[in-house]
Amino acid sequence: MHYTTALLDKMRTVGDPVADAAYAKMVAAGDTKSVNEAFKHMARNEDRPTSNPGLRESLRYFDATDKLPPDMDRARILRGEAVATKHGLVGTLVMLCKSLPLGYQMPNLTKVLAMSGNLEKKTLPRLLGVLQMVIDVSTPGGFEEGGAAVITAQKLRLLHAGVRAIVRTQMPGYEQQYGVPVCQEDMLATLLAFSYLVIEGLDQLGSDVSSEEAEDYLYLWMAFGEMTGLRRQWLPTTVAEARQFYLAYERRHAVAADKNPDGVRLAAANLAMARTMLPDLIEDTGIGDAPRIYMVHLMGETRAANVGIAPVDGDVVFKGVLRLLPKLEGESWGIFDPLATLLHAKITRGLLGHLIRADYDGKPAFMMPATLQDLWTITDRDRVEEN
Repeated sequence: MHYTTALLDKMRTVGDPVADAAYAKMVAAGDTKSVNEAFKHMARNEDRPTSNPGLRESLRYFDATDKLPPDMDRARILRGEAVATKHGLVGTLVMLCKSLPLGYQMPNLTKVLAMSGNLEKKTLPRLLGVLQMVIDVSTPGGFEEGGAAVITAQKLRLLHAGVRAIVRTQMPGYEQQYGVPVCQEDMLATLLAFSYLVIEGLDQLGSDVSSEEAEDYLYLWMAFGEMTGLRRQWLPTTVAEARQFYLAYERRHAVAADKNPDGVRLAAANLAMARTMLPDLIEDTGIGDAPRIYMVHLMGETRAANVGIAPVDGDVVFKGVLRLLPKLEGESWGIFDPLATLLHAKITRGLLGHLIRADYDGKPAFMMPATLQDLWTITDRDRVEEN
């Protein structure tokens, strides 16, 4: 696959016709209550929402989208799930400090993300939604009929369809400037943030990921991508192709901080959230900017500057941290490299521990991802039933 400008331009003109049609039917039929009930049912039981006899006719969409394409290599999917399990802790750190903030360089993404006006206030729930998606994709059996990955893909397609509809209503100039909202190019870039960029970040942090493991992990996410409505012919089949796409995507869309205030605000909220999630041991030593150290080094100084994140400078404690993380400086401890990976994993375990333990009083609480209800709340609060 060669990602030419012409191909990427074409990808910007295509969304997801199947999900868009289903969403339009649901809205036209006044099925918002049934759709929200379906999502609640999925979250509780992780089985097919069409098994609920109370759902309306328009939810036949779920029956049409609940199977993995028959020619998918299930052995590779299983191997990809094993890679995700093996590197899950450090991979989470990479997603928080690299995958998410890199996307904030792109105004075509940040204008949509900031559309509701409250994303900065809901940074923690949104992150937990992302982590829940990653868990669903990585769970063994997730790609079987009614599996967690299948249900998540179905839900994500409808959420994307809802976003496309709302952007066209609330931001009429968006499509003329950037193309179809949540287009194929943007959807692929987002999936590569959770696959290719994680592979790259794991390597930066010294995790031992073989080339075969990297390829299988990418395959897992591209299988999920096809389930979410991405066209197979446009998906990268190797890590090298994924890298080619992502670099081309960045060249096309990344801008400096002064041209992307939404991205700067989102990155600042992401950094502030990371600081609230520091393990007690790190907090007690006064190293409050460990997340910024990770972000700048995983992203690179130029990319970090694009979202308003400056390097840590002049603090002896911070420089000491950098010496403890040799891979961030391009150095190696040879046979002791696994110690660096263990340190990254320990920090991440502390972050996740806070997610699960803390009450929502300035510290994060674990909760399920957003539903279509969030989308409808943006445009018509009277149409949404209060929980």
